[in-house]
Amino acid sequence: MKTSFRNLADKLKRYGPFSWHEWRGILLVAFVFGFILSFDDWGEGAFDALIGVQNLLLAFVLALATVLIHHVAQRVIALRLDVRVKHDVSVPWLIVGAAVAVITRGAFPIIAGTSTEIEDLRLHRLGHFRYKSGTIVAMVVALAGTLANAGIGLLLWALLHPDPETVVGLFIQLNLLMALYSILPIPPLDGVQVFYVNRTFYAVVLGGLLGAIGSYLFFPAWGWLSIAFVALVALCFGLLWHHVFEKN
Repeated sequence: MKTSFRNLADKLKRYGPFSWHEWRGILLVAFVFGFILSFDDWGEGAFDALIGVQNLLLAFVLALATVLIHHVAQRVIALRLDVRVKHDVSVPWLIVGAAVAVITRGAFPIIAGTSTEIEDLRLHRLGHFRYKSGTIVAMVVALAGTLANAGIGLLLWALLHPDPETVVGLFIQLNLLMALYSILPIPPLDGVQVFYVNRTFYAVVLGGLLGAIGSYLFFPAWGWLSIAFVALVALCFGLLWHHVFEKN
């Protein structure tokens, strides 16, 4: 166990930091998400630039934290599986999200705009049952980000039950929205990696997330129900993880 932990720590040190290109993409995505979320928060009844900028900055910080949670989880899981993740920006999704925010005055937020690709760490994959990583490895890495966002959002909700208008409430909504949009089977979102590998498993994951978010929206007092749905998805993820280590 110590050797495994040291091995992961070494890989995180060598391959974990985001490149400058990735940082630019993350900051751009966070800014667009912040714009979408704060679009209708530029004053009560009348336009107020100061209040609007404050709300935009707050939404940007929360969006940045949400995006980092998603990508850091994918990065850690990928390195544990001896592959490296490359994150990029999906400009069409950002344009669609911003346009919809303007048209609906922020009533329909689309929190999607990143893509993930994996690359084998060739030296580290020596000795694996399959030297070259397959689609199942890509699916596990993709799911890690979705589960990280959903798990953190729902755990905060179950423990704190904050008002949706508070900072914590907005952070929870951001994480749940990113989890929901990232699992959609539309390129280049992460859900594609799951849908085209195993549609039955995809249905279980999507159903679990929809159930968890549905309980958050319609049964806010039943925090345990939402956690149960996430636990179901996490169990499936654990079984898949075991399969990957057995076969990859």
